[in-house]
Amino acid sequence: MADDRVQSSTIRLAYGARMVVVAFLLLTVAAGGFAFLIGEHFHRIERDWTVLGQIPTEKGLLLSRLHDKIGYGGLVHNFKNYVIRGDKRYRDMTLTDFSAATSILNQYESLGVNRDERIALKAIRDTIGEYRTNIDVVDALVETNALVRQIDQAVRVNDTAMISGLATLRAAWRGSYDSGRNSLSHSVDQGRFWSTGAQIAAALFLAMGCAMTFWILRRERLLSHAVRHLNNEASRFESIVNSGSDGILTVDKHGRIEVFNAAAEKIFGYVRDEAAGMDISALVPADLQEHHRKIIDEIAATSPAVIHFPRHVHGRRKNGSSVPIEINISTYQTNGDRHYVASFRDITDRLRAETELRGLKDAAEQASSAKSSFLASMSHELRTPLNAVIGFSEMLRMGDLSDKQNEWTGHIHNAGTHLHELVSQILDLAQIERGRLNIRIQAVNIVDIVTECLAQMQPYAQKRQVGITNKVATNTEITVYGDPTRLRQCIFNILSNAVKYNRIDGTVTITGMATQDGYYRIAVADTGIGIAPEEHPYVFRMFQRFAEEPDLAHDGAGIGLAVTDQLVRLMGGRLTFRSALNEGSEFSIDIPTTPPLDAEAQPSQALGTFRPSSPIGHSGDD
Repeated sequence: MADDRVQSSTIRLAYGARMVVVAFLLLTVAAGGFAFLIGEHFHRIERDWTVLGQIPTEKGLLLSRLHDKIGYGGLVHNFKNYVIRGDKRYRDMTLTDFSAATSILNQYESLGVNRDERIALKAIRDTIGEYRTNIDVVDALVETNALVRQIDQAVRVNDTAMISGLATLRAAWRGSYDSGRNSLSHSVDQGRFWSTGAQIAAALFLAMGCAMTFWILRRERLLSHAVRHLNNEASRFESIVNSGSDGILTVDKHGRIEVFNAAAEKIFGYVRDEAAGMDISALVPADLQEHHRKIIDEIAATSPAVIHFPRHVHGRRKNGSSVPIEINISTYQTNGDRHYVASFRDITDRLRAETELRGLKDAAEQASSAKSSFLASMSHELRTPLNAVIGFSEMLRMGDLSDKQNEWTGHIHNAGTHLHELVSQILDLAQIERGRLNIRIQAVNIVDIVTECLAQMQPYAQKRQVGITNKVATNTEITVYGDPTRLRQCIFNILSNAVKYNRIDGTVTITGMATQDGYYRIAVADTGIGIAPEEHPYVFRMFQRFAEEPDLAHDGAGIGLAVTDQLVRLMGGRLTFRSALNEGSEFSIDIPTTPPLDAEAQPSQALGTFRPSSPIGHSGDD
């Protein structure tokens, strides 16, 4: 509501104007000069009213909307729900809130801002921009079935700057509102002075009396209109404060409550009349009174512009019970006195929901661990009978068998060997996921490993009528750092795929080169069927296989690349690829050429589950 002093000054100004009407025959000479001054003064009153009645009100509305779009139920809340639940609805709501918040920030800046507000707007934009960027990260990790804990760690955002920015904007808005109101009150007091002077001067300017009277009566109506608008805007501001979902209260320099909105009444149980004038310590639990007093004394001594108050605290209701709240505090000054604004919300339901979500997350992690344990156990159990099948099939083939029997035992031996390889790959995946696969990093001559892999692959390539060309430097030593067994497994896997998915009379070319960032790259290129662009995101997904052709061998299960990708990353390397449909593919393994700080890698806890994709020409790193 408008200040009583403004209304009192308006009444006095109106009384002075009417006195000029009665005495204009004696005061008209002096009124001529004062009329111009009063006219300019009322123009200034109109400008002050514009500053108070329009811009601050629009900024207040925008701040209220911005808080709703960012705070509880808004961008941050929906983003956390998306991280925890992986529900696309929360993703869409987060993007909608981001667009709305960005629009509000642009509207706020278009109204004119000072340096502190501009810095605050940038801090808020940067923070919500980081949330927007992290949406894509969450999308990728959700597609990989990553653990909630890993997703949360990957996209955790420090929103301290955003909270401080909101507090700065709120303080600036409150300060501009009070400044405009004080300016208008001061202008009205000056108007009273000039009106009194006009009464004296009117006695000297009889000829201008009528004009002066008309002028003052007209300006009186304008001022009354301005005061009515000021009262309306003050009422509108009060409605905005009371309609918000967050509690808002203001405290003077003595710690007495001045403003106490409807949401604060609901949280603490006090009605507005009870809270007005009450010491703020009445809302602090008894066991925190001493700590609260120290904070108040420190604030009074340092007078900071932004108060870094604990975000989660406990308040005391009227009935003595405790309520957990999230609170932000800012300051503003009026007539040289410092005041404090606190906005807060009841987070009882949120804390309960977080507790439930933590329980669900723990249960999901236990289920994932049980799955990995089952895979590892079954893989071990399957190896024993498979070894027997393979061994006895080899013994049968050494006996005196007919051609048909040799063919049958060959099928048994090949099928058993293939199944044994699949079981080994599944065991590797399970061990990686459980963090049980140790990688022994040591100096390795990559030339020897490539030569061994090519020697093993040649018979299969000849059978498939695929030529292999080795362009890696021979008769030399190229040292890289990795696990020799696992490195041999990785190179053999991509060589096997290059032959397997090649065409009859196709070629496979293996090359080696040093990169500028400390890696040695082994690239395997083929002239096979290639991979369609829409299938690129799924290349490193488990059990993923692509379009088949009748003249190609397809004896894989879609596990090899998933295992290779994980093993390469465990050795500190990178697995990348590029491919075009019907033109062939090139897979590259980058292995470090310098020793790591820790020679023995400890996998799973840093890796999580398997990534879903690797873009063309880009690293597969998460």
